[in-house]
Amino acid sequence: MQKKQWLRKLVFSGILIAVYIILAKFLSFSTPYAKVNLSFLPIALSAMLFGPWWSMATAAVADIVGTCFFEGGYFPLFTIDAVLYALLFALFLYKKEQTITRIVLCVVLQTVLVSIPLTPLWICIMNQSFVSYIPALATKSVASLITAVIKIVVLIPTCKYLYPRLTQITGGR
Repeated sequence: MQKKQWLRKLVFSGILIAVYIILAKFLSFSTPYAKVNLSFLPIALSAMLFGPWWSMATAAVADIVGTCFFEGGYFPLFTIDAVLYALLFALFLYKKEQTITRIVLCVVLQTVLVSIPLTPLWICIMNQSFVSYIPALATKSVASLITAVIKIVVLIPTCKYLYPRLTQITGGR
């Protein structure tokens, strides 16, 4: 039975990685302040269904595969962001009641602890230009707030309607 459960997690994680890549690379659009996509959704579902370790691995693989196949080059520090997002989703939503308060708190912490401070820092390290950190921080703050609202609006119905059905399919929780 344990082997079957492991295989089910692996297959479903592969599907979530494929969905992540499609949402991030093909079904996204850019505004002057932010690139908007729903790529957080498969990672959130992985965290809700399978917990922190499995979702962090799923997020890392999705980030690496998506970057290597569809962008100019891979920068490992961005994978840290993906793993931290997965960890926070799991800490707040795995084996817990998925209330609006938990969802909002999770997204706010992702924004304040990861998105706003770390992403601009990684960009500055990648470009070797630390002078641009403050302007990048200001720009990323606006983008992160837009993204946070989108995450909250999408996650609430996902937790209410999609998650229970996926739990039945995957045997999660």
